[in-house]
Amino acid sequence: EKVLIGQQLEIALTISNTGSGKATNVEIWEDVPAGLSHPEGPQLKQNIGTLMPGEVRNDSLFLKAEQPGVIENTIRLIGDDGLTTEETISVEVIAPKLEVALEGPSRRFLERQANYQLNVANAGTASATNVEISVQLSRGFTFVSTDFEGQYDPNRHAVFWSLAQLPAGA
Repeated sequence: EKVLIGQQLEIALTISNTGSGKATNVEIWEDVPAGLSHPEGPQLKQNIGTLMPGEVRNDSLFLKAEQPGVIENTIRLIGDDGLTTEETISVEVIAPKLEVALEGPSRRFLERQANYQLNVANAGTASATNVEISVQLSRGFTFVSTDFEGQYDPNRHAVFWSLAQLPAGA
């Protein structure tokens, strides 16, 4: 039902002939919807041949999640004598979405401390992992202190933070 953006989505297929006669020249057709991709392109076709009455086959289709959102994916079976059926599934591609804002005074006096606040948020639908944050200090600023385990690097005149995880909505 859910897949993380950039990950592989496996769609398990169960193909069966519930009729009393042979289903011949059966093909699986897939028009890969926007937001998903396949290495062989946007239109896929696989010939599975003849299905005998009562026969069941299992297969898998692997697609890559490319864009966040709810995606409708339809798979069709087509065979001889006008035989056709289709099944549609909904898949939600989830993704982190980082937002950052820096707040502080637009003017300050020389030799006086000024406080700046960095706000980092995940407005996406999935947790962001291994988040690296850096703030490059302007020339003329002297670093005093930071919180939340920030590290100042005097060689680069920047402050760095690392977050193992930033949950969706945090």
